[in-house]
Amino acid sequence: PEKTQRETSLVLPSLKFLWETYRAVLDILRSNSKLEHLYHSASVSALNFCRDYRRKTEFRRLCDMLRQHLGNLQKYGNTPGGVVAGPDG
Repeated sequence: PEKTQRETSLVLPSLKFLWETYRAVLDILRSNSKLEHLYHSASVSALNFCRDYRRKTEFRRLCDMLRQHLGNLQKYGNTPGGVVAGPDG
């Protein structure tokens, strides 16, 4: 039990940090259509993260985020400058 607690106290903050990093990267990349290939790579990496570490909650949030990004893209489309318009900018 002590070893498990120690591992948990070391691993969980790292997993949370990694998840927050994926979220931030995807949120930044979604607004520039010229970086679509990077957005795709980050999305695949985030999905693999959820699978590899069995993160069900993060997987649900990731799916919701990707669905929202796709919905915004379909609803607002691309602007001529390559930046995706959206409700917040």
